[in-house]
Amino acid sequence: MKYVLALSDGTEVEVVEGQDVSDLLNIKRWVAEIPAELAGEVKGMFPSVIPKTDQERIQNLSAELEVWKTENLSWEVTEKLDGSSMTVYVIDGDVGVCSRNLDLKHNIDNSLWRAAYKHELPAKLAHSPINIAVQGELIGNGIQGNKYKMRDQAFYVYDVYNIDEGRYFTPAERKEFVTEHKLNHCPVLAYSAELVDTLGITNMDQILKFAEGKSVMGDITGPEREGLVFKCHEKQVSFKAISNKFLLKGGD
Repeated sequence: MKYVLALSDGTEVEVVEGQDVSDLLNIKRWVAEIPAELAGEVKGMFPSVIPKTDQERIQNLSAELEVWKTENLSWEVTEKLDGSSMTVYVIDGDVGVCSRNLDLKHNIDNSLWRAAYKHELPAKLAHSPINIAVQGELIGNGIQGNKYKMRDQAFYVYDVYNIDEGRYFTPAERKEFVTEHKLNHCPVLAYSAELVDTLGITNMDQILKFAEGKSVMGDITGPEREGLVFKCHEKQVSFKAISNKFLLKGGD
């Protein structure tokens, strides 16, 4: 969709929906407003030095998929858990906890901070030799309908980000980190698998079909899993495949 934008000098320009107009409007910095209902509970917005966790859907990567199939790359395949995004970080000795979009003030009554303490993350990260962010999913009682039928809540790691180097840990580095710090990891269905030779995936439909199945967090009558996340060992590339069965059931 096209729009006409009036500029301060009286001229008008035509722009399209989604276009970056910061240069046209001479915007140097924009700070999002914190929701009024969270006033007093939030330090600020999600730290800009940490990427937000949101994998690209494989449907948007058809050209890349064709290349990856020819490169004999190995992939870690994990179940995408359906919960609440959570990040615990340490920056220059300061430990913080974030929701998907917000940096939260220290509050033991907050479910994310409470989960961080349950897994001893503030203590484990406080003496880290590098600035680091541990990212994962908080699932369980009171979250997304508690589809995994858990009595409590638990934090499952799916990424570790080296803030100083501006890169994610490789699957091997993350596995070592999680093991060393005795943390939960999102379920790993395949640690090192090739798309074609190991998984038999040759096209988009097969990936989406492969994403379907029961969650390993429940029994055989448990919920449909949300999908799968693929992360490459050799490159900093990844993608998600969302289960069509999960979508058709409305996430139930």
